[in-house]
Amino acid sequence: MRFLKLAFAFTGTLMATIRAAPADAIQTSNEIPTEQSDSTQRLRCGDYYLIEEEEAVMPLYANGHYENVEGSVHMAVLFNLNCVFCIVFRERDAKGDVLWSGGPDPNGTQQVRGGQSYYCY
Repeated sequence: MRFLKLAFAFTGTLMATIRAAPADAIQTSNEIPTEQSDSTQRLRCGDYYLIEEEEAVMPLYANGHYENVEGSVHMAVLFNLNCVFCIVFRERDAKGDVLWSGGPDPNGTQQVRGGQSYYCY
């Protein structure tokens, strides 16, 4: 009987909390946005090296949509300094195999050889 009282109390509290949550706080889509606008703010949160050019360091942006590596080159190493979460894809336009995903690591690098696009926020 005690268990049922506790279960009903917990369920009631949970339902009241869900009803009180604002509608815009509930994420309704899990798709990666594909459109990029000029008004999108680009926040630099790390860097990555290109395979063909060892000295080429490119900025890593957390801007809420995917970014393609410029030209026909590929990513080699990624430094995620303070992006909340990043995903590196083998193909352009956030398609293909996921080569790496994770949060920031200020002391380390991630091998993402062959990556052509990424999504960070």
